[in-house]
Amino acid sequence: MRIIAFAMVFGTPLVCLVAAWLQDFRPMASGGTNDMMLYLLLIVSVVQGGVIKIVERVQVSTYRKTIHNDASPAKFFVTLTIVTLAAADAVFIYGFIAVQMTGEALNMLWFYLIGAAWAAVYWPRREKFNRFIEELQKT
Repeated sequence: MRIIAFAMVFGTPLVCLVAAWLQDFRPMASGGTNDMMLYLLLIVSVVQGGVIKIVERVQVSTYRKTIHNDASPAKFFVTLTIVTLAAADAVFIYGFIAVQMTGEALNMLWFYLIGAAWAAVYWPRREKFNRFIEELQKT
């Protein structure tokens, strides 16, 4: 699981960074429009962490309600971790989009800080796994 997490959390930002670095930086639209979209993407990036938590709760609730579930709690944890890391990973892609819109490579750094924070929060840890398994086995 950690190999997948490592590839997601470090691979996507690296690819986006290289792709942004190789491009000619020209803004797509006027400055005001670009700034508005930049701020909207920043807000979405920050709020996305809360949305990830809601998605986790819904998925756990659905898992518990399913009587004939083929997935073990461990497999479910892996799937849920990939989904949450993908949402955290999307923040890095938002940074790449911001670079494309504004033409400013430094704007990507804000998204990288936010993405790194969400990746740290949702990083798969042994104690988190054990707690998750225990909670699912209670019900």
